[in-house]
Amino acid sequence: MEESGVIKGHQANVCYDTSGIQHHYVFICTTRVNRREELADEVRKLPGVLEVLTLTTSTYNVPVEVAAEDKTRISELACAIDDLGVMIEREHLIWEHSRQPFSEFRPPGSG
Repeated sequence: MEESGVIKGHQANVCYDTSGIQHHYVFICTTRVNRREELADEVRKLPGVLEVLTLTTSTYNVPVEVAAEDKTRISELACAIDDLGVMIEREHLIWEHSRQPFSEFRPPGSG
């Protein structure tokens, strides 16, 4: 599946508590729809940003997952996101995060 471009890489599943990084948050953000992808790309470049999604909604359209060692750094990240013109509507401490691959993949040509 890597050769066909279906799998684009591998990611580690990190236990932030064990690593000593106790502040793992998701910011629920809103951007203007016509700048959504541009601003999401800028947010992705910030140190401490783990994942950025873009959703096809008019509000709450850019969830941003971040991690940092302390509350000060989380606050700095929030300010940096705000400085880009992305409005943080809500923020939540992530208790646990797990991910699994889509289980319905079929090799090309298998019907």
